[in-house]
Amino acid sequence: MSTASTSAYYTRSYETPTLRNSLKRGRFWAIVAAIAIVGALLTTFATGSVSVSGDDLDPNSPAPNGAKAVVSVLDNEGVTVHLTQSLEDTKRLADENTTVLIAADSYYLDEDQIIEAATLGASTVLVSPGFSTLQSLGYGIGPGQIQANQDPLSAGCSYGPAKRAGTISATGVSYPLPDADDAIGCFETDDGGFGIVRIDDGGHPVTILGVTDVLRNETIVDAGNAALALGLLGEHDNLIWYTPGIDDLGGEEVPDTLADLTPPWVSPAIILAMIAALAAAIWRGRRLGPLTVENLPVTVKAQETMEGRARMYAAAGASGHAAHSLRSGSMHRMALLIGVSPTAEELTPVVATLTGWPQATVYSLLSDDQTASDRLSDGALIDLARNLQLCEDIVRRTITGGLDRPPHQSNSDSPVE
Repeated sequence: MSTASTSAYYTRSYETPTLRNSLKRGRFWAIVAAIAIVGALLTTFATGSVSVSGDDLDPNSPAPNGAKAVVSVLDNEGVTVHLTQSLEDTKRLADENTTVLIAADSYYLDEDQIIEAATLGASTVLVSPGFSTLQSLGYGIGPGQIQANQDPLSAGCSYGPAKRAGTISATGVSYPLPDADDAIGCFETDDGGFGIVRIDDGGHPVTILGVTDVLRNETIVDAGNAALALGLLGEHDNLIWYTPGIDDLGGEEVPDTLADLTPPWVSPAIILAMIAALAAAIWRGRRLGPLTVENLPVTVKAQETMEGRARMYAAAGASGHAAHSLRSGSMHRMALLIGVSPTAEELTPVVATLTGWPQATVYSLLSDDQTASDRLSDGALIDLARNLQLCEDIVRRTITGGLDRPPHQSNSDSPVE
């Protein structure tokens, strides 16, 4: 470190940042934030432009786990597909030329509703029904999990759509045969269950479909999945794809939502609290930024700075480096005033003339030869700093026509011995 001032005093001042300066400093981050927001909006619009639902086997979803592909193919084959979310709509649309697919094992339906839904239309397809649904229908069976390493399943039965499909991929659940004479199983799995169980329930066929790969967009093209899906769901001219919903809950009254249960004053209170928090953040937020130095000028005497630096170097045991730094700083400043190179050889004769000191004394003061490898004591290092400062002051006064001596400096213009 070296003293940057060329006078006996120097002043450093700081100014409180203005709003304009703060905005300039924050402009980069504002641009980054704007780009991030625009990117997020574009991503949202890009993904939102395609109706992608996260629900498995959603007939409106083109996502890999959706079932829009099979619905589109059925529609192209002349099958009229109706998508319903309530039992009432399903009952209204179902007729003797309709296949009713119940898409999920739903907790929205009670036992009576399950039985009623399973008897609608000309035939029913239950997709991965759970234990409670099967018990409500009186089949006395439950689902089992198909092993992950199961090979593709072969039909192995006389049911027409299964025979035409040949083989299908094996992902989903399997079911044992119920204790009924009119039940057949197709696509037997390693655990002894079947991917499809078909029951002729009093002339109204019910098909239990456990292998859901045959309906899913990403797997419908595998093996004979598409052939089985079209044969199973395209058996009649109409297909109702029924996904039970909240409208199926029993009772005339719809359960209260969270908004219904919330007191009317809560929403305004939340909005008011958010506004207050935003105002507080704007009011106090600046304190979270960089420290602000007030515009209070402080005058630091160059002599005190030099002596303090000398003591610091001495305490660190770097007296040789300290002496070199002090000499280099002084020679650099005097060379700027005189107009010569900042070396001891160039400065010695000129400084000796300006100060009236012997050239040997000046050279000894400016040269590093004597202290390059010596460790100076605290007193010697401080004396060196004072003599260099005194030499600078005399040179400056001589060149500039005089400058008042700092109040702490000795009245003598001779170096300290």
